[in-house]
Amino acid sequence: MIKENVQGYSPKPDNNLIQPYWDSVQSVLNQLSDVQLVEEAVPNYKELYAGKVDLVARYQGIPHLIEWTTAEEPKLRFDKLYDKPLQVAAYGGAINRYYSDRLFNCKINHALIVVALPDQEAEIFQFDRAKLIHVWYQWLNRLNFFFSAIAA
Repeated sequence: MIKENVQGYSPKPDNNLIQPYWDSVQSVLNQLSDVQLVEEAVPNYKELYAGKVDLVARYQGIPHLIEWTTAEEPKLRFDKLYDKPLQVAAYGGAINRYYSDRLFNCKINHALIVVALPDQEAEIFQFDRAKLIHVWYQWLNRLNFFFSAIAA
């Protein structure tokens, strides 16, 4: 439904179980503009991986990579997001390597993880450039571990 919304349609949940999550993300959706990528596969040929990015758009006027997820209760802290920050850093790296500055005439230096919650506002975890770089190096360590393990 988010894809249809950012593409200019007005989707309506067809299931009462979905409605509370849909309502939760409305304030975020209302602050999006200039959508560039929606559920797009993005390769990283240098580090040899690819992923499917949820959304790249302006949030509050600033270019962001946006990852959507759901939860029954608020996460409250970054560590409760488990591997989602690594996923966001990996996607950000792939976007910046593949597109360079062709999206928004700049690299993507901001990201959000938006956690849709039933019957309350979505929880938003923001990544600035410094946090993205920090998590990017964690991602590279994980990736190197993976390639070392399969080479052994």
